[in-house]
Amino acid sequence: DAWAGGKYWFNLNVPVQAHVPSAKPLNGFDDSAESWTTLVPSVSFATRAQATFNLAGNTTPVSDLIWTGCTNIPDGTTFTGTSTLNVDTDRDGKADHTKSVTVAPKCGRTVASPTVSPKDLGVGDRWPAGFYWWDLNVPKQGRYVLNDTGHAGHGDAKESWTAAASRLMTAGVTSQAANGLVADWNQQDVTRDTKFDSHASSLLIAGGTDPVSDRVRLDVKSLDTPAHRDWDTNNDGRFDGSLRFTVKTTMHLTGGKSKAKTLDYASYHSVAGGNDSGTETFSWTPADFGLKAWPAGDAWFTSQVTGVTGADNGMNVACPAGQTLVGSKPNEYRLCLTDYAKETSELNGAENIHFTPRFKPSVTSKVTASTMSDGNPPRDEITVNLNTKTVSGLKVTARADVYWTPDKGTDGTALPANRKHVAAVTPLVFDAASFKDGVATKTYDPAKDPAMKNVLGRLGTGYVTYVWRIDRTDLTGQNITYGWDWHAKGWTKTLTFESARLLDMDATVSDGWRPGREQAEQTTGWWLKVTKIGYLGHNANGSFQPDRPAKGAVLNMQETVDQTGRTPVAGATTNTITLNSKGEGTFPYHRIRESSINRSTVVSRNLDALTMSNVHDQPAGSSGHFLRHRRSLDAQGLRENGLG
Repeated sequence: DAWAGGKYWFNLNVPVQAHVPSAKPLNGFDDSAESWTTLVPSVSFATRAQATFNLAGNTTPVSDLIWTGCTNIPDGTTFTGTSTLNVDTDRDGKADHTKSVTVAPKCGRTVASPTVSPKDLGVGDRWPAGFYWWDLNVPKQGRYVLNDTGHAGHGDAKESWTAAASRLMTAGVTSQAANGLVADWNQQDVTRDTKFDSHASSLLIAGGTDPVSDRVRLDVKSLDTPAHRDWDTNNDGRFDGSLRFTVKTTMHLTGGKSKAKTLDYASYHSVAGGNDSGTETFSWTPADFGLKAWPAGDAWFTSQVTGVTGADNGMNVACPAGQTLVGSKPNEYRLCLTDYAKETSELNGAENIHFTPRFKPSVTSKVTASTMSDGNPPRDEITVNLNTKTVSGLKVTARADVYWTPDKGTDGTALPANRKHVAAVTPLVFDAASFKDGVATKTYDPAKDPAMKNVLGRLGTGYVTYVWRIDRTDLTGQNITYGWDWHAKGWTKTLTFESARLLDMDATVSDGWRPGREQAEQTTGWWLKVTKIGYLGHNANGSFQPDRPAKGAVLNMQETVDQTGRTPVAGATTNTITLNSKGEGTFPYHRIRESSINRSTVVSRNLDALTMSNVHDQPAGSSGHFLRHRRSLDAQGLRENGLG
């Protein structure tokens, strides 16, 4: 339908004829008047996509740059065409979305197409992952574009590009201290109302040196839809290649000391892998803190993911600020880790432990009187101190022995060698409710103690001392409550222990020998009470007559040099006793005093009839006496009625 390009000319041939004697040819090829050349116009296009991207998620509009080459067409000639942006998001080789824009290529010029945004393409606010390309179409038009022409960019590297998926994942940790106050991986924060169940592993004792540990589980998750596992392409529960996730766990002690440790995780937690999958154990000893033993008080662990190592970055890309590259694969994906560095809560009950201090009770006492003169032990005020305000529920039994000594003895824990055991008191029981801030006091009254019935009124001149003690066997086998202010928040928390675990004592604790406060000086006064009755008969043939008191009789008592009663002490005073109607009389025995235990004491005599001697088989340290008597010349006799 159109002249082809080339040289055209006319040839003229006049054959022989009248007036033409010979043929006359005329070749117009070289005759400019008879020839001409028809030029064939041609146009070509070279294109290059602009503002391409290798990762999904970009928002920058793209365009196509068009250079037009023209032959046999005037420079500057403009044509009309269409540039079409295509994207294949499902990689089936076909465009899922297209957007065409009108372009005006110009001979000998480079022009850019109008820009196309993600919204223009109909894919949302950001470019999705997929294969992108531009197509150029310039239809037949005018004198120069004789056929539809253009450029298909699908196979042209300059006109096509791949946007790899920009993927996100997150990671976090859950943890359970081996001695956590809360068990079973319960990650809830402790509140004012939280009660600890005192399970065995949570009952840690201060002063120990054994390691404590924290089990930390790594969890990872895709943040994309559909979800992926770009970190574990073979789905074996382990990270691909050299990829490792770094976890830092810090142990904190009351008082501000802390120690952090890190581990690189090669695996992550998965349901199929069981409870231990993706779990590592962090351990500490007191030496990690420069300590010799664990101090009393709260301790807790915090953990966080700090990053990754060994990422395979095939695309040589980086992640946005605040994110960490996990890996990239050309034309497929870039995987970034986000929202991962949050540290676990210091209030997490599973991550809190407590080192409970042991305690050593003590007992002290103070007699209510430092001197006595009635032969009785003094009353005693006993104080038991648990030496802790944090323990309740303990019943304490206090035991004591009473000793007599001729001298005070030395203050200390050792008992004097010359002590004589008088009696063991009935133990005092301090009920748990009697303690206030760990202290309880009771008064011991020997007059009300059946164990002292053979002692009362029979202690002689010397020193009476109580030695109180607490026996461990009396304290064990009880459940006691330990309470403390958790994290200094004003929240009282408690744990229940078997008492033996918290007792920091040997078999016995005692206050020892304390003359200054647990001893009373005994200065016993004496008196003699006698009864005179009749005696009928002579010598061995006679007998005393209890029903015939010698009322009104006068007895003259005088101290003698020995117990024969025959020789008075030089200058001895004669004491006179007049017997009452019952034949009884009392002699104030102020001049008679014991000089040594288990030796006779010489006393005054009347008509060679009275002798005072020690009574044996009495409480140690006592000074009881009995009265010897014999028949008098007037056939009357005396009998002992009582002695103080």
